[in-house]
Amino acid sequence: MATFAALPAAAGDVAYKINFDGSVQYLPTGGTGKVIVNVGDGSPEGSYNYTATADKGSVTPSKNGPISDDNFTLTVIAPATTGDMTVTVKLSNGTDNTTAKYVIHVVEPVVISATVKNSGNLTLKGVPVQFYVDGTMVNATTFDIDANSTKEVTYRWAPSDLSKGEHTFKVVIDPDKKFQFLSFADGSLEYTGKFYIGDSGWGIINLVLALVLGLTVFILILTYGGRKNRKRR
Repeated sequence: MATFAALPAAAGDVAYKINFDGSVQYLPTGGTGKVIVNVGDGSPEGSYNYTATADKGSVTPSKNGPISDDNFTLTVIAPATTGDMTVTVKLSNGTDNTTAKYVIHVVEPVVISATVKNSGNLTLKGVPVQFYVDGTMVNATTFDIDANSTKEVTYRWAPSDLSKGEHTFKVVIDPDKKFQFLSFADGSLEYTGKFYIGDSGWGIINLVLALVLGLTVFILILTYGGRKNRKRR
């Protein structure tokens, strides 16, 4: 889970009541998210300036002000490596200063993709697409596709707490059936598949097969060697 904390204001300062909406707790490596920073009741009145930094990846805008909004939005880009990234926000009006930190977990993504075909003579714009994992929708967006062409729709999903083993995914296009001549390769509007977290099961099977093969070779060597010794006698 993402964590955040406001640091104490300096002596004599009135602390800004900073909190984060928490909607972006996990990001895939290289992924982008929006973090909403709320300035709550009890904060100093009037306008303020803010600065925003990240110990990894990047955050924009890095500074702004003076503003007097109750909230503002930061765009966060995760680094190319996994781990935690910390976003630090500082609010100040020249007299009162408060700093708050927000932690985002950066993880390896599960890449869900499928190829869509537009067999019509018109370019289609704003086609809805939904991505599901184990029956739960994890993303919904839109895409455009040229006439008489194919396009791969992809979502890099950041799993938060996925158990090891087999999982299912589903991609749904045009759920309300508003577009003609649009489908996946098999003519349907749904594409399903599987992916694995951790060992897919083949690792254990391959290990067992390797042990059986090794034991068989060992027995053959012993048998062949025993026959050669008997012949020499």
